[in-house]
Order: sequence, then C-alpha cells, then structure tokens
Amino acid sequence: MAVTVASSGGASAVNATPNARMYLSIAMAMVGAMMFGLDQGNFGNVATFLSFRKEWCVDRYGDRETCIHLKTAALDKEWEDVFVMWGATLITLGAAAGALCLAPLLANKHGRRPCIAAGGSICFVGCLMASYLSFGIQSVFFIGRFTTGFGVGVSCF
Repeated sequence: MAVTVASSGGASAVNATPNARMYLSIAMAMVGAMMFGLDQGNFGNVATFLSFRKEWCVDRYGDRETCIHLKTAALDKEWEDVFVMWGATLITLGAAAGALCLAPLLANKHGRRPCIAAGGSICFVGCLMASYLSFGIQSVFFIGRFTTGFGVGVSCF
C-alpha cells in the first residue's frame, strides 16, 4: 500500500511505501513507551521493598522503626508525599519536557532515527543516575528520574 502526500500546490510530493525498516523504527519508538510504562508501574512496588526503604527512608524521613515496617512507612506522610510522590512524578514531568523541548528540534533537523537514539541514550544515563550513580544522594536520584523521563519523551516524540 503506497501513501501519497500532496504538497500545498496540489501536486504529489512524497510517495511512501511501508517497508521493514519503517516497522522497525516504529517498534524501537514503542520500546521507549514500554520503558516508561514499566518504570511507572514498578516504582510504586519498589518503594515498598525493604532494601529500598533502608537506602532512602532511614535517617532521611524516619528511623529504622518507622521506615522498615511497611505499615508505618506507609503512614509516614513526608516519605510518601515527598520522596515517593516526587520520584514517581519527575519521570512524567521529564517526559513532557523532553517531548516538548528537545525532541521537536532533533526530529525536524535530523529525523526520527537520531531522535530515538538520543532519547535512548539520555534515558540510559538517567537510569544510571537514579540507580548506581546516585550514591545515596537524594537530589542525584531525583535528577536521574527526571533525566530518565526526558529521554523517554525524546524517544517517543
């Protein structure tokens, strides 16, 4: 099935035929969307893990007694309203910023493939910052979450 796109003068400008490369590009862009969905779904669960609460809650939002037990950690409003809420929200804000700021410039100037590649690279750096390179520093974790979302937004534009 060929698709013809008419220019403003009425003459056909582009005659595009779907091929395997096009479907591969679409599939790669959808990987970014899947990463976003998986991250959003998993972050809520990870916040309940004992090792995660030990790393991020103890001595920041409470003591061992209030952070370690799941029922008391869920009652800790500062933990829930600051760390968990912002940890989940920053990836969404980052995705919006990436899709509105950098992605249109990259896609218009260089095309979709470099946009997807750049988004994947940015997302990878953000994931590293939020996991292995945060070194227990909350601001680095939050910047990593935002950067992960930014990369997803660029990739999925």
